[in-house]
Amino acid sequence: MNIVMRLFLVGLCGLLCAAGFATDSNRKPTFKELETIIRRDPLAKSQRGKIEFGSVRMDGAAALAEVMFVSDDGHVLPFLYKLRLDRNTWKIVNAQRLWYIPPSHLLRGIRA
Repeated sequence: MNIVMRLFLVGLCGLLCAAGFATDSNRKPTFKELETIIRRDPLAKSQRGKIEFGSVRMDGAAALAEVMFVSDDGHVLPFLYKLRLDRNTWKIVNAQRLWYIPPSHLLRGIRA
């Protein structure tokens, strides 16, 4: 095998690997991944009551997940979690408290 063929094969392997990483970075987290990551977050551990998960949407390479903490007395604290894929694992970038969400929005797409 000559040097030109070796360089061609190395370049082709590099392109295939880069294409694999590019498609992997756009994948959406599964519900189980999302639930596990958020339940381990210190913010979620400090809440009493139950956790309800809303919709998840992709924003570039980041996933935005609506999470509602519902206390035993019915008080709802909505948060927006931003997750980013890092080395094939989803990690929380930040959690932002949402101060106003219309009731119609809270009822859409919630999974208990």
